[in-house]
Amino acid sequence: MKSSNKLPFPVLTALSVGKKSFPESVSRNRIKRLIREVWRVNKDQLYLHLKQMNIQIYLMIIYSGEKIPEYNKLETQMRNLVEKFSVHLNTSMQNNYSR
Repeated sequence: MKSSNKLPFPVLTALSVGKKSFPESVSRNRIKRLIREVWRVNKDQLYLHLKQMNIQIYLMIIYSGEKIPEYNKLETQMRNLVEKFSVHLNTSMQNNYSR
């Protein structure tokens, strides 16, 4: 969701792990820590694109897996997600400017 408010960062991120899939808070917190770390390491590419376009967004990450992910697999998925999102933003902005 694009923001009309002035945010302190290009992306304001929220994270959710379902209680139904992971009833123990220890597991939910472990997954959240993994995702936060992977996001921290890989967000720079998206931040750069958003700053260049002068856009700020809200991003909600919802983990819907059945088991605790491995860090390497999660990092690969996050890298792909950030790359696809950046490409989508570029395409979207180009389409808006060409109208």
